[in-house]
Amino acid sequence: MKYLQGLCAFFTVLFVACGASGAIACQRPVIALDANGNGIAVWDVVQNNARYIVTNTLVGGVWGVPTTIAADATAFGQKVAVRANGADIQAVVVWTEGSNGITSLFGSMLSSAGADWTDIAQISGASEDIQTPQYDMVMNDNGSVLATWSSLDASNQQYIRSSTSKVGSANSWSAPETVSGFEKPTAPKASKKPSALVK
Repeated sequence: MKYLQGLCAFFTVLFVACGASGAIACQRPVIALDANGNGIAVWDVVQNNARYIVTNTLVGGVWGVPTTIAADATAFGQKVAVRANGADIQAVVVWTEGSNGITSLFGSMLSSAGADWTDIAQISGASEDIQTPQYDMVMNDNGSVLATWSSLDASNQQYIRSSTSKVGSANSWSAPETVSGFEKPTAPKASKKPSALVK
């Protein structure tokens, strides 16, 4: 029941927040709920030529005040992960922004419902081009965070990269590592499907 109430409240606050801000469009909402039924909603707002990533926190069935965590004309593709921290909630949001022909992955963290969102951190490398929307991010119950993305290098080779972090006020991410290679995929293992039954 908590989850249903939370979803209903989310759509209510999204409508009210967009109407109150005078925004042209509030769109692409994503949501996540923790084990206690607390949650985070994230969406982007387009107003004139500006774009914003906005979030709101649901604690105890009550929504807070929408908070802008990013303001960039190219901000797009928000994803969110949450975890229960006792009775509190912690969250991570990632999205992409473009500059000089390069799309990069960025993130911000919430260490507790009453805290401010952290300063923005760039997760991907400075010269790699993220292939939107080919990226994802997860967080486990211990607060460990893993982000992966598809990246295009200067030779137009496309590969998978990753970075790790720990949810908290530092918003510090590890140096990106390459997960995939450019080698030809190996042959699949022999099929172990059962043979047809003999009548």
